[in-house]
Amino acid sequence: MRSLHHYTGRSAIVIGNFVPSAFDPLIKKATAAGIPVVVVNTGLDTWEATGALGFVGFVPEGLGEAAAKAALKDDVSHLLCVNHAPVNPTLGARCEAA
Repeated sequence: MRSLHHYTGRSAIVIGNFVPSAFDPLIKKATAAGIPVVVVNTGLDTWEATGALGFVGFVPEGLGEAAAKAALKDDVSHLLCVNHAPVNPTLGARCEAA
């Protein structure tokens, strides 16, 4: 979503806000242009501020806690969570909760 001109004339945009510093300004431009936006999977903390209509996804801390509980149930003593995209705050929250 480098440029808004690719999205003009669209009925709506459904997008994952994987890197808020990059995507927030573009989502704001889309909503300001009257294009409805729904944020999915990642962007729970920022969707309202961008003007998006809503968020569909999960609470990342909940997934991390579920992973930790499953590991404890299976007697795992060391758990490694690899954050393969450190600029995505959702992944960090998931790992921290585990």
